Amino acid sequence: MTSQDDAIDVVFELQKAWLNEKFAPELLQHKEELVESALGAVQEQAAIIAELEGEKASLKRALYEMELERIQFVIREYLRIRLFKIQKYALHISKDEDLQSRLTEPERNLHSGYVELYKSHVERSVWAILEGSAELPKQIKEVDMTNNNPLMTAPKLESHVFCKALVDCQPFTLGDTAEVVQILKDDIHLLPYAPVRQLVDEGSIQLI
Repeated sequence: MTSQDDAIDVVFELQKAWLNEKFAPELLQHKEELVESALGAVQEQAAIIAELEGEKASLKRALYEMELERIQFVIREYLRIRLFKIQKYALHISKDEDLQSRLTEPERNLHSGYVELYKSHVERSVWAILEGSAELPKQIKEVDMTNNNPLMTAPKLESHVFCKALVDCQPFTLGDTAEVVQILKDDIHLLPYAPVRQLVDEGSIQLI
C-alpha cells in the first residue's frame, strides 16, 4: 500500500469521525491519532505539489491541490464542530469527568479558559447589575456548577439520529421500552441516540 493509499484511508476514517461528531448530540472522544495522521497527509500532499512544476504537470498538480483542499476541509470541520460543542456545553463538561477525558490537552486548556472567561463576563455584565433584585432565585445570581443552574446546558441524548450499520449489530432495547431492535449491515434507521451511542463509539454504526 502506498503512502497515497494510506492518506486516503486516513481521510476516509476522519470523515466518518467528523460525521459522527456532527450528528451526535454529545461530545465524542477526540480522534487525535486520525487528526495527526491527516495533518501528516497534508504535509505530504503539499510536498508533492511543490515538486510538480511546468505546464505538463498542471493537471496532476490541480488534482493534488483539490485533494489537499479536501483533507484540510475535513480536518477543519471536525475541529470546528468540537469547538462548538465545547463552548455550548462548557459548564456541563466541567461537572462530567467522562466528558473531560474526551478532550485533548489543548481542548482542556481552551475549555477551562472559556469557562473562566464566561464566568467573569457574566459577573461583570449581568450579575452585578441584578444583585439587588429580590425576585431572582439564588441560582440565577450565581454562576455555579450545579445541575440546577439554568445555564447548565446538557446534550439531549434522547434526540433522534439517522444511522447506518457498518456491520451486523447485536439486538438491543430502546430505552425503557421492551422493543427490541436489531440493525443489520447497510440498514439505515432513525433512532434515539442514547441506545446506540455505544455502537457509535465502537464503530459499528455511522451517523449520517
